Amino acid sequence: MKELELRKTFSFEAAHRLPKLPDDHKCSRLHGHSFKATIVLRGKKHPKYD
Repeated sequence: MKELELRKTFSFEAAHRLPKLPDDHKCSRLHGHSFKATIVLRGKKHPKYD
């Protein structure tokens, strides 16, 4: 049986604030971060599709 791999990378942005920090701290204001996540699925190919 043949092995298969499907891979997809997603990029997304997320924002938050940290309200317990002092008001003059840069992270107490709303700010964002960029993220990447890769999803990988691996498995054997079904013999019907060989």
